[in-house]
Amino acid sequence: MSDITQKKIIYFGRECHLYCDGKCYKAWGVPSRPRVNVDGKEYWVADDEFDYAPEDPGTYEGCDGKPMIRTGRDMNKWCARACERSNIVGVNEPMLKSGLRDFSKRILLEEV
Repeated sequence: MSDITQKKIIYFGRECHLYCDGKCYKAWGVPSRPRVNVDGKEYWVADDEFDYAPEDPGTYEGCDGKPMIRTGRDMNKWCARACERSNIVGVNEPMLKSGLRDFSKRILLEEV
C-alpha cells in the first residue's frame, strides 16, 4: 500500500480525519467503479484489472470533482463522500491500514 494521505475535516459538524491511499489515478468513485458479476454476486474490480481511472469519472459532490491528489490539501468533498478509496474516522479514533479497502483483489459489494 502506498503512503496514506490524511486531512483533518469537519464532517456533519464533527471533527474527523479523512484518509486515503493516495491512488487517485485508480479512483473512479463509488457509483462509477467498474463492476463484475460472478455467480450472481457483484464485485468491484481489482486495480490490476484496468490501467487507470478517468481523470473526470463524471461524479461530483457539490462543485467538487475528483482531484489528482498531491497532498492532503488537495482532498475535497468528492474524496470524503464519493471516493471508494477513502475512509473517515473520528479525530480520537485510531486509523489502521485495514480501515482502507484493499483493491489488490476484487471486493464483494455485499461487504461494502
